[in-house]
Parts: sequence; C-alpha cells; structure tokens
Amino acid sequence: SMVLSLWVGALPAWGGGGGGGGAPPAPGAPPRPAPPRRPPGAGGGGGWGGGARGPPPHGPPQAIADPLRRSNRVSGVVSAGRLEGVDDLGIAHALNSWAVRHDGPEDAISAYAYASEALFLLLLVGLFAVVWGRLRTLARRAAVAAGASAALALLAAQLLSHLVDRPRPFVAHPGLVHLFAPHAADPSFPSDHATAAFAIATAILLRNRLWGALALLAATALAVSRVVIGVHYPMDVVAGAVLGAAIALALGAPAPRRLTDGVADALGAAFDAARLRAGALVGLGR
Repeated sequence: SMVLSLWVGALPAWGGGGGGGGAPPAPGAPPRPAPPRRPPGAGGGGGWGGGARGPPPHGPPQAIADPLRRSNRVSGVVSAGRLEGVDDLGIAHALNSWAVRHDGPEDAISAYAYASEALFLLLLVGLFAVVWGRLRTLARRAAVAAGASAALALLAAQLLSHLVDRPRPFVAHPGLVHLFAPHAADPSFPSDHATAAFAIATAILLRNRLWGALALLAATALAVSRVVIGVHYPMDVVAGAVLGAAIALALGAPAPRRLTDGVADALGAAFDAARLRAGALVGLGR
C-alpha cells in the first residue's frame, strides 16, 4: 500500500493546466476531454502586447499608463501608447525636474529667460546706435533687418498659435511641470520668444557671421531656458526657431534685402542728423 500511495502522489494533476486541480480518472473510465481552446481576443494568459489577446486584469503596463507617454504630444507622434516621435512632455518634465533639484542654476536660468526680451532689444539698439566706424552701416542694416524679421515672425506666430491653441505645460500638467514664475496661460505653440530670438539671430548672421553666431548661441540658450522654467514644450521652441529663421531668410533674399538696407540707411542718416543737432544744442547751452 505504501508503494501505491507513492505512485499516486507522483502523478501529475489532471485537467487543471498544471494548476493542481482534479484527480486521476478511475481505472477503466474513458479519458476526460481536453478543455476547449480560447478564441483569439478572449483574454486570459499570454500577457500584454500579444496582439489578439486582451489586457491583463490589472490594466496596461506603466509605459502606457504613465501620463508622460500618453498625453500632450504634437498630433501624430504617438500611436497606441508607443512613442514614434519626440517625447515632448517627457523632455519638458525632465528639464523642469532638474531645475527643481538644482536651485543655483535654476535662478540664473530663470533670470535669463525673463530678461532675454530686453537683452535682445538692447542688442538691436546697440547695433544701430553704438557701433561706429567702418562697421556702422553693416550694423545698422543688420539691426533693421533683424527687427523687421522679428516683427513679421511674431505676427505669423500669433496666427499659428490661435490655430493650434496648445495649452502650456504648466496648465495641461500642473502636477508634472513646475512654473518658476507667474505667466499668462495663453497658447504655447510656437514660442514667441524663440521665434523673435532666432529671427534676430538669423538676420544678423546673414550680415556678419561672428555676430550672428553669438546671437544664435544666445537664442539657443533662451529656447532651452523657456522649457526649463516650465512655460514651453521642446517642440514649441523648435517650431519658433524654425519659423523665425525662415522669415529672416526670406527677408534676406535680394529684393527684400535692398528694401531693408534702404530703410536702415535712411534711418541712420536721420539718427546722425538728430545727434548732430542735439550736440549743437548742448554746445550752445554751455
């Protein structure tokens, strides 16, 4: 009897798919039929991502449930939870989180992001009014072309922003993106700051490579800083950079360039005359 008990205990479980259910059939009884196969799509084993099978009982994996991978990307870059383009929110969240953890660099980045508008305006004023000598005419023409490029690019950006109407990251994802300073909740795409900065930098680059290269570095730092402080996605600033550069290149064509150069020369002559009159009045006052 002991041998029989050991033999019975060594038999595999019957009918439970290896799960330990059921007993062996009685001697002489017909074998039990195999359980029917599940039709495709009926769920069950095999895990997630098997094509015809449904999701597991506890829902989809983290890669799809994670809001960083399922929301707020430019249309068409994500399909069925699988990343097919730029992880716009993920990059914005990563840069913003880094700034949250590094207070020292964040202060400098935030200061530059909010002062950049005035800095680029001062750049244009300096090119037009401060540069002297043999580079005076070139600098003035670059300043006027840069200003015209920025104005037209910003107009195009405003039209595009109302068409796309993309909410800013701190509005759409307040739990993921920290806003470092108060900002209007207006449309995010494209970035006005990046649009104007790259329009100015590209226009200057077309007149002087050294000045333009420095301006492009400043524009790139500005674009990154706007993402870091939580007011833009990466694609917002990339789109602004492309738009601003395209407008500046268009105005750099021969016909528009002759027009902006003529305007710069006329404004320069008027500025020089006004300065001479002011100097004369100052001399008389002494």
